Amino acid sequence: MAFAGALFAAVIFGGNFVVGRHGVNAGLEPADIVAARYAMAGAIFAPMLLRHGIRELGGVGWGRGAVLAALIGAPYAYCLMLGLQMAPAVHGVVLHPGLTTVFGVLFSWISLGERLGRGAIVGIPTAFVGLILLAGKDFWNGGSLVWVGDLLFAVAAIWYGLFSVLMRRWQVPSALSVEIICVLSAIMWLPAYAVFGRPQHLLDVPLKEVAYQALYQGALANGLAVFLFAHAINTIGPSRTVIFASLVPLFGTLLAVALLGEELTALQGIGIAGVCVGLLMTIMTSHAT
Repeated sequence: MAFAGALFAAVIFGGNFVVGRHGVNAGLEPADIVAARYAMAGAIFAPMLLRHGIRELGGVGWGRGAVLAALIGAPYAYCLMLGLQMAPAVHGVVLHPGLTTVFGVLFSWISLGERLGRGAIVGIPTAFVGLILLAGKDFWNGGSLVWVGDLLFAVAAIWYGLFSVLMRRWQVPSALSVEIICVLSAIMWLPAYAVFGRPQHLLDVPLKEVAYQALYQGALANGLAVFLFAHAINTIGPSRTVIFASLVPLFGTLLAVALLGEELTALQGIGIAGVCVGLLMTIMTSHAT
């Protein structure tokens, strides 16, 4: 069951970019999607965080909690959704997980002194070559905004890499970190969105699309998928569970092609394969050392 859960979580994470792109295509703005995401996630995780103790955020503290929420909370989600306004979902679902793994390993090596595995020395360059092949001419084409979206995916990956280092340095339990990030993001984003955003814009979009974004991103991606991965880590161990993370680009690509009708060139297909292989080599050896 743990293997099936980790596999399903990888599918959910891969589909997150597809769902976000679908929302953009339906007329939602990035700020709208982030608001829907954290309205749902905040409501789900607030009771759990209250049980841990809201005064000191379960011992993490408001200062550290705010840093974690700033790195992969609402600003991070907004950066990803803004990127999906400019670049295809396929770019996001490959570039972001790929660069997140690369930056996470590199930051851990630099900041925490963790040793790079032999596979990582080959896997990281392999993943980079695959990412370049995926981006293709769109990244270098000044007349297109695709390259801006790709850069936003890279920025979000850097933030996530920093988050992973701080999580290990501060020894924050994964479940507690999710509660803190979701609740603080709701507290910070929703009032600002109500004042400075365009909540009335939600009336111009079908209600089912708003509900779809809230349920998928707030409940599935932020809730169920995280729980399934955490359960797999506790059951079958981290070294086996992280293998499924390398499948996120593959599942996301298949979903983008099937549900959004996005097209891939043969060269981009080779690039995606290179990313998956590079991630697998990097993840396995980095956790084994």
